[in-house]
Amino acid sequence: MVHAADSALSLRVSSDRGPGFRIIFHGERRRCTRGDCRAVTDSGYLCAADARWQPETPGDVIGDHEHQPSFPYDTPQPGTWSTSP
Repeated sequence: MVHAADSALSLRVSSDRGPGFRIIFHGERRRCTRGDCRAVTDSGYLCAADARWQPETPGDVIGDHEHQPSFPYDTPQPGTWSTSP
């Protein structure tokens, strides 16, 4: 059987005959690429107007400018896949 797992792109696979496994998608966070700006936003936003930019870690400085995302809002989210038992 195939079930939804941790996120929309992750799966849990199981069977009656043995242990199952997970296929997990680790999506990249969208980052601002302007200068020393350390702003990030969740990758789930569909357009720039909806994005809520915030410091990557507490104390990081983010620029007071229009943030330039590290990948476009209208393309698939980059990321990596992993598996686990």
